[in-house]
Amino acid sequence: DLHSFPTRRSSDLPTVQLLRSRAEKDEAFLMVWPEHCIVSTWGQMITEPLRRALDVWRNRTARPVRYVFKGENPYTDQFSIFEGVDESWPDTAFNEPLFEHLASRKSVTFAGEALSHCVEASISSFVRRRGSAGQEIKLLSDCSTPVVGFERSASMERLAALGVKFVASGAVD
Repeated sequence: DLHSFPTRRSSDLPTVQLLRSRAEKDEAFLMVWPEHCIVSTWGQMITEPLRRALDVWRNRTARPVRYVFKGENPYTDQFSIFEGVDESWPDTAFNEPLFEHLASRKSVTFAGEALSHCVEASISSFVRRRGSAGQEIKLLSDCSTPVVGFERSASMERLAALGVKFVASGAVD
């Protein structure tokens, strides 16, 4: 809700402060995305192959699927499910409860959109925080795709270098 954010002079706006902070770190970029993944639209829905895989897993394990919402702060980017680009906002600080929950498992499987941005950032955040715990990390390769125009990014190579195993949704144990 934009009305819950305080009115400020343009030079004090969080977006301006974020750009200044990035410029100081030689990270002066800002991704301007078209509206996407809007709550209650097709962009927020789970794809059919992933939904089927989640149903099979849920029925076999009798455990619920946990969905994580992110990117609800209009003043900063949040590619990773664990953290936003600007962690000074409480809603984009590192999600310790989610991390602890996943870090306690012997295996973690990731999937989602978009592989070239949010999925890669989420896995990278997790691995960076976890260190070398010997935990198996998987990516459902048929349930994640890159943003159009980023198909040739090196996401898969970077994730493989982190030790991620690529599996099809039907092969999840």
